[in-house]
Amino acid sequence: MSKKKLIPPDKERCQAEKSNGHNFMTFGGVPDFIRCIEKPVIIITERKAEKDGVKGSMSLCNSCWKQFIFQNDVSTVNVEPI
Repeated sequence: MSKKKLIPPDKERCQAEKSNGHNFMTFGGVPDFIRCIEKPVIIITERKAEKDGVKGSMSLCNSCWKQFIFQNDVSTVNVEPI
């Protein structure tokens, strides 16, 4: 099994992706995701490696961190303040 190369956490910019605001109800524009532009406050790292054998990590700003907490089980990641 070959390990895939991961992008390291970015301490200058949040690495979460957000909707660009376009959907089937908006006139014009194509639904897509864009990278958050806020300054990160934490780095999260998976506690257990996935099936591919790697542990991912990413930086998150405060609002993206709150969304992560809302959508995920926080006990699955280690949290390191920046």
